[in-house]
Amino acid sequence: MRALVQFIAGMLLLQAGIVCAQEIVVVQSLKVNPFDDAVHGFKSNCSAPTTTIILGELDENELLRTVRARKPVLILAVGAEALARVKQIVDIPVIYLMVANPPPQPMEAKNITGVSMNLAPAKELALLRQALPEARRIGLLYNPRRTGPLVEQLRGNARTLGFELLTREVQSAKEVPEQLQRLKGAVDAFLMVPDPTVLTPETVEYLFLFSQEQQLPVISFSQKYLKMGALLSLDIDSYDMGSQAGKLANRILSGTTTPDISPVFARQVVVHINQNVAKHLGLFLTERQFSPSQPAKGVR
Repeated sequence: MRALVQFIAGMLLLQAGIVCAQEIVVVQSLKVNPFDDAVHGFKSNCSAPTTTIILGELDENELLRTVRARKPVLILAVGAEALARVKQIVDIPVIYLMVANPPPQPMEAKNITGVSMNLAPAKELALLRQALPEARRIGLLYNPRRTGPLVEQLRGNARTLGFELLTREVQSAKEVPEQLQRLKGAVDAFLMVPDPTVLTPETVEYLFLFSQEQQLPVISFSQKYLKMGALLSLDIDSYDMGSQAGKLANRILSGTTTPDISPVFARQVVVHINQNVAKHLGLFLTERQFSPSQPAKGVR
């Protein structure tokens, strides 16, 4: 009987050790609702125990020491700053989340994968086509160092959907007004991409003044630009992105190596419509123009 009790106790200790060994450390850039929603989505698909560290609570060296001391099986980096801080760790798998335009990883960084905040370019352009079926020429400004790979993928998909993508490169925000003027009369719509060089408070104000003068519909990636004058916003679903990351984590926990898991785009989008702008442009947009999995929401 005593031997049986010892055996059961040993098995319980072994199971506890296995659970501990499967711990995931969540490094979160900020304590904000979208990031929290993404983590909740992650936990909805991955049941491994987690410990969360919010940046700002620890300096860089303390963060790395704390993460290593936990001996996690995986690190979930939520936000661009979190990814930048933990990518120094090369011997533990890292999944990033809530990162727009994830930088291409060097060949040696084989431990990093994740979910981009960007929609797949083909999906983004298909939504644009649904909203503006007559549009042919789409304007876009970007800094190649910031969003070059994303724009190249957009360019590759544009022709298939009947678009001509007219892009202008900018190296600094000061070039934005001039490059916008070069698009005057040449495009049917303008597509915003999350490029920090292009989108400063001053340049965004200029962009929407330009769009109003030219009666030019603007398609944005964030609802915050609707009140400034965008026609549509194609917003990602933070919770669903977290769910995607949870599935990637499960593959790693099941033994798949990180190099065998390619990064993915955000899959779920919510389309918001600025009905005032639509009316001003003489456009009639309804929810029926978008698929059921991409519900449209009116903004007045």
